[in-house]
This record gives sequence, structure tokens and C-alpha cells, in this order.
Amino acid sequence: MSSASFDGFAMAISKTSNPLGAYWIYHIRAFSNTVSGCQSQDCFPDYHKDGYDAHAFYITADLFSNVSGGFVESAIFALPKSKLEAGASFTYKRFDDPSDFVVQPSVPAPREPFSTAENGSEFFLSAPGSAKLAILAVINSNDIVSGIANMKAFRNTFSSQSYGSGTVPSTQPDVIGPYCKSVGVTSAPSLDGGYSAFQATVQKASGHLYGALAFGAKDGTGLNRDVIAWFDVAPALTSTSVSGSIVHQGVVTPANGYSISYPAFGLNKTGAGAIGMTITNKSASVAGGYPSAAFVQFTGTAPTGSITVTGLGFTSECAGRPARSMR
Repeated sequence: MSSASFDGFAMAISKTSNPLGAYWIYHIRAFSNTVSGCQSQDCFPDYHKDGYDAHAFYITADLFSNVSGGFVESAIFALPKSKLEAGASFTYKRFDDPSDFVVQPSVPAPREPFSTAENGSEFFLSAPGSAKLAILAVINSNDIVSGIANMKAFRNTFSSQSYGSGTVPSTQPDVIGPYCKSVGVTSAPSLDGGYSAFQATVQKASGHLYGALAFGAKDGTGLNRDVIAWFDVAPALTSTSVSGSIVHQGVVTPANGYSISYPAFGLNKTGAGAIGMTITNKSASVAGGYPSAAFVQFTGTAPTGSITVTGLGFTSECAGRPARSMR
């Protein structure tokens, strides 16, 4: 393990089935002299995500210049699972994607089979804005050790429901905490809803890709708040292209006064399960007023029932900052 500084990723891979046991430690640099904007210095990777198929472990990240601070591209790093698990040295493959911002890999639901199409494949989703989604795929992952040059990546966009242009700062009870953004203020800060992007793992179930994101809207009283758009996407793959189509989609909208954000699907292999989320309200006297954990059940084709608050918050969050759009 080198003491030299670098911009990249640190990974810990368990050497055994015991999570309290020893680990392999890997450092992966985001530097590349083949990426415009990263030639003379490391690019700083941000918003990194991960997923996997039968043969490869994937890390996606947005790369930013360490000189200008500007966005350079999104990148997909494909690493061989067999080498990682053996603690061995390896060669990884990087795919450059200047057309996207926050690319989310997919993870199969429990007992959902890996995709064997095109000699092993992995799917990704991104939200380029307004009323469209992008689907990406990496193929030939079975060759990641013996023929890594055979791996290829494809991207395509397709129409979806509109999901606005970004999130908005969410309100919360006006209780002043002792830390971070609350220090020295006279009212509780608003909450950052993050980007209108797939911020949690895209789940693959029954061959479909399920993802959700937050976006800004107004409720019936005119309050700015975040709601959640969800998507059920059917991928289609060939040796030269990938495409996607909407099977089901919709919006989870809470009652007036509430805001919901940071959604995540948790599904079984049939697509049934739940969408988890953060919920908050400007009133401290209601369930889920303080930022809390919540979920809504999902049938595989649509949410069902009411939003249930499962983990009650007890005070206002302090790490609020103005929400930013994707661009």
C-alpha cells in the first residue's frame, strides 16, 4: 500500500467469507493521458457508483479536472472479479463517456441470473434530462481476463416521462442543531435533494432494469418539494448496439407538506419489493417531519399503498446546501 497521494479509488476485497477477516486492498487511479482534460494530472473522480455481472466489477464515476475543476466526462471502469478475489494484479478496462453525468450500474436482485447475452453483459442507466433516459451496456465481460480488448460499450437514449430539470431544497422543521451548516444560523437549513439522477443502484429483476430519481415540484399549497420518478426499463442488446424501452413508469407523490428524495429500489427477482426514500416535512409534529426513512411497496409494475415511515428522525439535518441541477 503506497503512501503516495493519488486521485482514484480504494477498494477492500474480503479474503474469506468472514467480513471480520483480512482484506485485499487495491488502489485504482483515475489518471489517463488519453482523456482530454486529464493529460498532465490525475482527474478527480466524484459520484462513484458500483455494480457487477458474472465476470466483472464495475465502478462508474464523473471525472473532474484537478486544474480547472471542470467536468471532463463520465467513465466506466471494468475490473476482473476473479483477479480481485484472488488478490492478484490485473489489467482493467476504462470506457469514456462524455455524454453523461452520473451513470448508474445495475445489480441483479437476489437469485436474478446474470446476463449471459453477448458473452456476458452489464447494463447501466443515466438521466440526461427532461423526458429521456440513456441506457448503456458493456459486452464480452467473459473475456475480461483472457481478451480484455474484446470488451465493448454502447449507449442509446430513449423517451420517458418528464422528470423536471433538477431537485429543489426541501424544507424541514425549524430546529437548530449544533453542527455543520447549523452553526451560527437562526433557522434550520434546507435539505439538498441531490441531482436528478439515479443516485442508488439500478436493480435488475425479471430481465428489466428498475431505477428511481428525485425531481423538484410544487404541492397543492405551492410548497417547493421533491417527488420521485420511477422507471421500469426493458433492455435489448446485440453485438453492435443497446436499446431500452419503458415498460412501466410513474411518480411517487407524498401528501401536501412532505418532500421525498434519495430513492432506492429493493426488489426480489420477480420485481416485487419496495422503493425506499428519505421523507421530511416542515412540521415537527407529523410522522416523518424530521428527515426520516420511509418506503412504499412495489408490485413489480407500480407502487401500491401509502408511504410508510419506518425510521423516525428526531432533529433537523444540519448538512443542508442549495440543491444543484445536473448541468
